[in-house]
Amino acid sequence: MAMDEGATPAPSLFKRLALNASTWWLMTAIIIVIHGLLLVRYHDAQWMQRGGGLVILCGVMAIARPVIRVGLAALVEKGLPLRGSYLMPAGFDSSNRDRLRPEDRRDLRAVQCHGPVLVALGTLISAYGDLPFKALGYG
Repeated sequence: MAMDEGATPAPSLFKRLALNASTWWLMTAIIIVIHGLLLVRYHDAQWMQRGGGLVILCGVMAIARPVIRVGLAALVEKGLPLRGSYLMPAGFDSSNRDRLRPEDRRDLRAVQCHGPVLVALGTLISAYGDLPFKALGYG
């Protein structure tokens, strides 16, 4: 089937997964379960802490959603990252957020909500992930 001249190609499977916030939350859940199983298997509470870095990586990838979607070259070309925020142009505030396109709203949620929460969760797991299990007797 021929593609129209003006049509954009469908994004790859990797790109579609990377753009979906649910992917990063699912990856976080899988990481926590796998590291929990390793904790039980090896009777070592540090396994939970080791998963924190991977959760932080999931948060960073969620924050990078606009770069993954548009591409770094396009963002730099527009000069938007240099203005402090590549999502909110100068003069834009929360009162006119409803004027954003759906993709831009998803970018905004990823950058302002999903990503930071995942990074904070990963940081807590890295710092304190072993303490509850040490209290339960896992060395």
